[in-house]
Amino acid sequence: MIAGATFLIVTLFSMYKTRIGGENTWVVFDRTTGNVCFWRKNQKNSLTVPFDKVNCYWIRGFQRGGVTHNLYFMPTENLPNERHRWWKVHFGFPTQYEQAQFFWRVLTDFMDRSRPIPEVPGLIHQVRFVEKNGYTIEDLTEGGVEMTEADFNEVDAEIQNDIAALEARLERLLEPDQFSADRLIEFYENAPVYARTDVIRSVMSILSIWISVLKGEDRVMDPAFRKYFTLMEYEAEIDKLADFFFRVDKERRAALT
Repeated sequence: MIAGATFLIVTLFSMYKTRIGGENTWVVFDRTTGNVCFWRKNQKNSLTVPFDKVNCYWIRGFQRGGVTHNLYFMPTENLPNERHRWWKVHFGFPTQYEQAQFFWRVLTDFMDRSRPIPEVPGLIHQVRFVEKNGYTIEDLTEGGVEMTEADFNEVDAEIQNDIAALEARLERLLEPDQFSADRLIEFYENAPVYARTDVIRSVMSILSIWISVLKGEDRVMDPAFRKYFTLMEYEAEIDKLADFFFRVDKERRAALT
């Protein structure tokens, strides 16, 4: 099985699921409803609470191999006649407090529907896996569905093919006869989450060259564009493109700090 954090997103609901304390124990974070489900298959019971009713702790422990660190979740609400329980979550290996903060921020961003799903490596593989198989929340709890290594490799090959096709489309949109700020912005906004960072980098790389020429002392456009734009039209397109992509790149960088 794939180790570490597991993000599961489907069309009607979005979930992050991780195993805790053994094969039959799970925590499912539902992005759509804002709820967290603690599920124990062997005991045939579950506890579902709002995300804001779940506390997260970074705990240091001592084992035979040395000091360990783990994130723990504790719901502030419990089933009748049940005491507070610690739920040990294998969410990476946060040996430093800053790492634990990062993991928690990824999870809180995931549960915040006003924010985009975090661009965490491996996330989109889980997205594709769940969507293509049409899994439901029951599959993730009672069914115990997980992504195998073979599943991961198959999805990864599909994603790499998609990225190659997107890169070819982007190169075409940057050609003078297809160039349009609105078209490029629409392309970015419709691009899959996993491809947006690459789109930003590609556009900004060539945009920087265009701007350096356009805003220089000679104030000229790339010669290849003269057939399709006046200098004023070209400058307006470049300015619109720069305003948009420099802003989204700044927002992306801010989200990583």
